[in-house]
This record gives sequence, C-alpha cells and structure tokens, in this order.
Amino acid sequence: MKTKIKNGQEYIQYPDSNLWVLLFTLDDGQKITVNELSDKLSCDKQCARSRLRRTSDPELIFQPILRTRKKRQDGGGSTNRGVFAFDPNTWYVDPLVKLMLK
Repeated sequence: MKTKIKNGQEYIQYPDSNLWVLLFTLDDGQKITVNELSDKLSCDKQCARSRLRRTSDPELIFQPILRTRKKRQDGGGSTNRGVFAFDPNTWYVDPLVKLMLK
C-alpha cells in the first residue's frame, strides 16, 4: 500500500480501490483508519471519526461505546406508550399537584 503526506496528514492508498484514506497515528505508534476503528468497535463511522479527531490517546479511543438510546420493541416513536410518570388515577392526591392547582 502506498502512503503519502499532504498538509501534515498521512494518507494510505488501498490497491483495490485507488482511494486515499486518512491514516491516524495514536500515541503508542499504532496507525489506524476510520473504517478499521468502526469495525473494531462496531459503531458508526461518524463515531469513530469523532473519536480519532478528538484525541490520540488509545485508552480513550478504544473505550466501549455507550448506547444511550434503547431500541423500542413496539416499532417506533420517541416515548413508550402506556408508561406514565405518575399514576393517572391518583395524580390529584400528590401534594405538589395540590399546591400547583391552588
């Protein structure tokens, strides 16, 4: 594989596609591309790219992905149907609601 340096950044060319891909060098000397990191972490390319641009510390880059959104079982939407923050039958008994309604 060919490598070149352009504007202070290192690129690598894959022989099968002839595309130049940005190569990131980590603090421990390891060289990795965005696609390699996204495959290793099983995450989106945007997530891998932001990690590589933010820092070159291998411990931070290879941390497990935090899944903050849970996939819905009922097929979509942004809220769970049938789940209430309070009981719909006894909401008026709550002292804060009584204070709010005064």
